[in-house]
Amino acid sequence: MGISDMKWISLVVLILGFLNTCRTETIDNTRALTSDLIANYSRVIKPKRNQSEPVEVSIGLQLLSIFEFDEVQEKLSIMAVTYLIWKDELMTWDPKDYGGAEVVYFESHQVWTPMLVLINTVNNIKKLGYDDDWLLVRYFNNGSAYFYPGGVLSAKCDVDVTYFPWDKHKCRFQFSTWGSDPNIMKITSMSDELFLDYYSPNGAWDLISTEVTSRYKNSLFEMYITLSRKPRFVVVNVISPIVLMALISTIVFYIPVDSGERISYSMTMLLAIAVFLTLIGDNLPKTSNPMSIFSYYLLSMLILNIVILIINILSVKCYFIGDKQPVSSCWASWSRCIKCKRRNNRKRRYVASRDANTLHKTNTSDSKHHQVRSSSSTTYSYSTEIMISHVNGRQAVKDSNPNMKYQMTKADAARCRDKSAGGVDTDIDVEDDSVTWEDVSVAIDILALIVSILAILILTSVFFFIIWMGGTKNS
Repeated sequence: MGISDMKWISLVVLILGFLNTCRTETIDNTRALTSDLIANYSRVIKPKRNQSEPVEVSIGLQLLSIFEFDEVQEKLSIMAVTYLIWKDELMTWDPKDYGGAEVVYFESHQVWTPMLVLINTVNNIKKLGYDDDWLLVRYFNNGSAYFYPGGVLSAKCDVDVTYFPWDKHKCRFQFSTWGSDPNIMKITSMSDELFLDYYSPNGAWDLISTEVTSRYKNSLFEMYITLSRKPRFVVVNVISPIVLMALISTIVFYIPVDSGERISYSMTMLLAIAVFLTLIGDNLPKTSNPMSIFSYYLLSMLILNIVILIINILSVKCYFIGDKQPVSSCWASWSRCIKCKRRNNRKRRYVASRDANTLHKTNTSDSKHHQVRSSSSTTYSYSTEIMISHVNGRQAVKDSNPNMKYQMTKADAARCRDKSAGGVDTDIDVEDDSVTWEDVSVAIDILALIVSILAILILTSVFFFIIWMGGTKNS
């Protein structure tokens, strides 16, 4: 075969290929195809030539977003698209007979679609795509059918708020064939997980994992979604105010009893804790199994504030008893103990202050004496005697110069001696073992303040430790 023959053969092939590409699908071809396919077609008949064989339906779920998670109603709503793929043996054709048409579309209400329902829905049970007649089913010439119904899916979810607000939830979506057995339709999964190609994160929940399984001879399709709460909002807006209010409620023991505001202050803090308890209770599921540990924590804080209020009332009552009745030995013994403790603390502060003042005055006197000696050698011709005293916070200089006069009263001299001893009243060493009801009130305030602060810190630490242990265990 010569070169000229090869050229002619190549030219013929190119012309035939061009003519083949010019053969396009027209509107008449599509109308003829749809009319031929839909003729004698019944959407209630299984699309199999052999009616004894089941239709194999592949299912997948494209998760778009977490629409809503209502812990009170125990409901999870997601925005998702369901992928359904099967083979319809009644929807096959030869593209050559219809202008090369390989794809055709029918509305979902015109053709057979899988009878799949979400059986654990919180709404009315409906077939997937039942309300969406405008959705199209795409068919290829080999009979492959693709149907993508989408929307909001709401399912019942067993909520476990034991470790609120560090709680995790595993919710399940169950799809099953409605009114049919495995001989009619068989469900297979496209993947072991949900598709997350177009997923938009949620502001309140983190998506931890997804899982897909099938049961009962592939007639039940289950999808699991594991969510974890983002605790920052609850910590900042709920837990922190509770802890701070509980700590502020202990300041009531610093308020003077004579002010008359102590009981009203305690009542205000108690009501604030009770309001927070009500708000949290409205946002938790109404179930007793399991109960949230945070509910017990709030209850403990409420009881603690009630105890603080009762102790506050007792302290006010003791303060205003006066001399009407003597202090009982029981009250006097531990009140005297706290009183002695306070006296010892004052003594230690007094000694430390006295030593500091003595050291400061010694350095100051040496400096002053040095300055006077240097100035007397050049300015004065007579001897000068310097005495530095502290009288009512002022320095008074007395010398032997008869022209300089300074009168010091006995009271000033007494104050000078007291100040020179350390700057603190010396009556601190006076022992007074008598106990009044006012001393009992002060002792109650001191003891209640220490115990209440320790109780709040211990309760909060135990709460966070249990939550941390539980979260670590679940993860």
